[in-house]
Amino acid sequence: GTAGKAYAFDNGAYVEVPYAAALRPTSFTLTAWIKPHVASNGNYIYSINRWNGYKFQLQGSNLPFLTINNDNGIHDQDDGGAAVQLDKWSQVVVSYTNGAMKFYINGVMVKNANVTGTPVTLTSPP
Repeated sequence: GTAGKAYAFDNGAYVEVPYAAALRPTSFTLTAWIKPHVASNGNYIYSINRWNGYKFQLQGSNLPFLTINNDNGIHDQDDGGAAVQLDKWSQVVVSYTNGAMKFYINGVMVKNANVTGTPVTLTSPP
C-alpha cells in the first residue's frame, strides 16, 4: 500500500460497490489489511446483503467472523480464538470453498471449519 492512502471508518461509515453478478460466487476468498482501534460487535470488513448472503466481520473480542446464509440455513463461524490486535495492522483472510471455511491472520491459518451448502446467490441487487 501507499502511506496515507488507507480508508478510515467511524460510526457506521462504509464504501458501497455497485451490484455485480461477480459478487455472488459459490466459493471465495476475502482479504483485507485492517487496523482496528476499538473492539466492538459488527465491525464489518465485507458484506453482501448481510443476513441473506455473506458477511466477514470482527466480533467484540476482535475475532474474525464469517456468516453465510445458504440452502441449509445460516452458518456462523469465528476463527476460534486468534484475535486481531488493536492499533496494529493485520492481514485477515477467510476463504469458503466446498463448505470449508478457513481463517488466516497475518498468513497463519488459525481455524478450519466445515459447513454444508453453498452461499445464497442473488439474482438481482439486494
